[in-house]
Amino acid sequence: MFPGNRRQGPRRWQPYQLHTSRAIPLMARLGLLFNGFYSLFGWFFFGFGMLFVWVFGGSAYLHDMAFFSGELQTVQGRISHVRQTRLEINENAVYEYRYRFDTAVRQHQGSSDGYRGHYREGDLATIEYAQGDPGHSRIVGMDLGLGGWPFFFALIFPLVGAGFIYASLRKGVKGIRLLSEGNLTDGRFLSREATSTRINNRTVYSFLFEFEASDGRAYQVRGRSHQPERFAGETRSGHGNRRDAEGEIFEPLLYNPGNPVDALLLDDLPGSPRISGDGQVHLTGVHRFGLLLPAAVIIGNLLWMLHVLEVL
Repeated sequence: MFPGNRRQGPRRWQPYQLHTSRAIPLMARLGLLFNGFYSLFGWFFFGFGMLFVWVFGGSAYLHDMAFFSGELQTVQGRISHVRQTRLEINENAVYEYRYRFDTAVRQHQGSSDGYRGHYREGDLATIEYAQGDPGHSRIVGMDLGLGGWPFFFALIFPLVGAGFIYASLRKGVKGIRLLSEGNLTDGRFLSREATSTRINNRTVYSFLFEFEASDGRAYQVRGRSHQPERFAGETRSGHGNRRDAEGEIFEPLLYNPGNPVDALLLDDLPGSPRISGDGQVHLTGVHRFGLLLPAAVIIGNLLWMLHVLEVL
């Protein structure tokens, strides 16, 4: 795909360019932050993993932290009703135990979930609640056995997803900064190396490019992709041959003029952004529907948290 013979050092450079003001639309910023394969993989893994976190004790931990923190008061209550629910855990039916108890002000009622055989109607039970909040109470010692190691095991999945999300967000923030303030130039292809990573049964390659900064010195920048055609060559204008007359391959990139080591290939960013002559930044490869997954994960988890906290 690429020519084999390469001479080291700069041979032909596009003149660098610095826009004092560049406009990056909101949708372009969101695309840079929340799009790309690694970002979407991270959001999928995080969202899918959080389903198990909430089921295996996360909801109970959040509820207890909100309503049963600090000093707890205990009183004696009486079981008023026992009802089998439709929920089963490890083939054990879950029962709802409703109860009533009195405080100095008035009578209160509540319910706790547990397995069969804890109490019968009319039995006494010890009830606990946070001081000053008898409206949120529970039967002491009754739980469904959720949490513990299953909960911490379930945490592995969203943590892995969060790692991908964090890396993608850092890259997106860097891309927005360089698109706003960086110098635009072309980098010349030097080498391509296969990595041990595979995506969709395709090898991820590391591409090395070289460019000349405004200080006259040569610097190098890397890009990674499982789609080699992304770095097949293009001038920063986006027009013309993907290779020059001598077969050299050039890719547009941005770098920090104060620290040229701080650089990024445009095609290494989600959507392969391009900068028009008037300084307008637009994405060429991101569809707005790609933002639906991060939005669904964020909104879904937020709504569930508000439900557990009894805000909704």
